[in-house]
Amino acid sequence: MTDTIITIWFFIALIPSTYLIYLCLQCFDYEKILRRGKTRELKIVLFLISVAVAFLFAQCFVTIIERIANIITI
Repeated sequence: MTDTIITIWFFIALIPSTYLIYLCLQCFDYEKILRRGKTRELKIVLFLISVAVAFLFAQCFVTIIERIANIITI
């Protein structure tokens, strides 16, 4: 039962944080380091980076919840 709840919390943290990180990465100006006409590749790279960072955030969030649950149940 606890594993199901932890998995639900993981996806609750992962999906919105992916979107928010993607929006935050779009605020920078990449035109100086990017060739013209490479916007599709930029969006793919930004999406992959945002998924990776969101995964790390969600994993950290779930680990903290697990540790707090372990402290409470002891």
